[in-house]
Amino acid sequence: MSPKAPASRNPWIVLICAATLVTIAMGIRQSFGLFLRPIQQDIGVDSAAFGLAIAVQNLILGLAQPVIGALADRMGAGRVAAVGGALYALGLALTAGVSGALGLNLTLGVLVGFAMTGVTFVIAIGAAVRAVPAEKRGLAAGIVTAGGSVGQFLLVPIAQGLIGGFGWRETMLIYAALAATMVLLAIGIAGKPRAAQTT
Repeated sequence: MSPKAPASRNPWIVLICAATLVTIAMGIRQSFGLFLRPIQQDIGVDSAAFGLAIAVQNLILGLAQPVIGALADRMGAGRVAAVGGALYALGLALTAGVSGALGLNLTLGVLVGFAMTGVTFVIAIGAAVRAVPAEKRGLAAGIVTAGGSVGQFLLVPIAQGLIGGFGWRETMLIYAALAATMVLLAIGIAGKPRAAQTT
């Protein structure tokens, strides 16, 4: 079920939800390096296999963004972000259960890479700049972009603490639950922003 939004949306709600989407999505992504050592020790994959999964993720993220951006223009940023958040959570949850390099590439690589296209800059910035008057679009894009740095500042140290305290699989599940909140945040960027209606 796709999130619905009122015909008119407060620009501040759009900005806050868009920035928070990027904070969560990029914060989790920036923490993946911390999982390398515990995953190596647990399932016996080498650093090359882990690096390949991250490379696949980055490749898909780059290649799919134009397609996902066009899809968001057609179907709405809220719907795309909701699907992206759900796939992100699913990808992380499935990563917690992998037992080898193939599973790691399919979950952390393919699924998470594809999911991230729906919850990172292309979608979030697009929604934010449409929510504000033309003269404030640069500011809106800057606020959303800053969410990526905030996510790294907050979620990387938390991941390190969780991995040390609970283990990498449990931390991946906790972050899957956090990623699932992006489905709710997608409601905040859905619909036609109030500022866009007046232009």
